[in-house]
Amino acid sequence: RIGVRRLHLYIWALMMHFYEQAADILRRLGQHQGSIKTLTIGNRDLAGDDKRRMYALICETLKYASVLAQVVQASGVLDGRIRGINMRLALTMAHDMLISRSGLQRRGASIELNKAFEKFKPKLRAKLDALIAEAGVRSAAELVPAELQDESVTLRHVRVNLLAASVEQVIAAFEKEHYKLVECAERSEIAQELPAKSRRFMRDPDLADLL
Repeated sequence: RIGVRRLHLYIWALMMHFYEQAADILRRLGQHQGSIKTLTIGNRDLAGDDKRRMYALICETLKYASVLAQVVQASGVLDGRIRGINMRLALTMAHDMLISRSGLQRRGASIELNKAFEKFKPKLRAKLDALIAEAGVRSAAELVPAELQDESVTLRHVRVNLLAASVEQVIAAFEKEHYKLVECAERSEIAQELPAKSRRFMRDPDLADLL
């Protein structure tokens, strides 16, 4: 049997188009309601063929988020001329329009929304080109923060349930399993301090209960 709340969420998910679903996943990630894989690959509200497509879009949107946010803000796309638009939705669409070689996705997307967003392409492109020129680089990929440029590094986060254990107790448990705690003062140092497949972990620089 399915609960009423679950049923309402399921019906709402069916009503959403592809980019709206992506924006909702970004919202849920921001509220710590699951991991990227849980909300995409493990998402029962997504069709089988859409799971990996969504996973790729979310990962790449997060990678370019700091760049795309500047582009979106300067373009005027959030000024109310597109019904229902918000930053999360604009970020996913701006990624595909400006970063992806295939452009805006059509399958599962809203034709009306795509057409409305296309009208802002010249402004979005102009702002991105301006950022690239100002930074003296050759592509948007070079604007991505250094710690996110190394695609071989995939970080996993653990949020400590402070009702069950303290952060120090969890750290001790990891160290008992031969993991090494490293200190990292700057986010730019993360990729260097936590190489792929190493048995190292660190405290999050910003959130005290996150490892």
